[in-house]
Amino acid sequence: MRIMGISVDPRINHMFSISESGYLIVTDLNNTTVEGGKYITSSGLNTTAGLKAMIHDMQRNILFIASGAGEIFIYNCLPSNPELIIKVETDKKVCIRGLSRSINCGGFWLSSGRPGISKHGGLTQNYLMSSDINGFITIFDIGKPGKEKLTKRIGFT
Repeated sequence: MRIMGISVDPRINHMFSISESGYLIVTDLNNTTVEGGKYITSSGLNTTAGLKAMIHDMQRNILFIASGAGEIFIYNCLPSNPELIIKVETDKKVCIRGLSRSINCGGFWLSSGRPGISKHGGLTQNYLMSSDINGFITIFDIGKPGKEKLTKRIGFT
């Protein structure tokens, strides 16, 4: 089992990891046994191509997980057993090699005085970008916090 992504949520002291064999594993780090953590769950995601990338968005309490088959799984990560919110696919349906949730533009924050721009982030604050092995980038609109179930593909380059 090759680990492809790892993240720790210090608020609940859980560690999330994904593997190339297609598993999302949650470990409770509050357990102080010799093993160094109590294994909570292992969810096999329904993908034959393995898991390739993960973003842990602690502001939204969301895990974005990319597969080798061009799928992105969006999970609520606060329960001990993460709950699938939605699965979306890229345009080309090939191996995703990277995910980005950047919320600033060009290294600086945009002014909140401009219409349509929140003082909490720049123009990309509600977007998720994925890049695949062929060099294509797919852009998803994930909506405002709490509206991730309505995520939709809006374009690719």
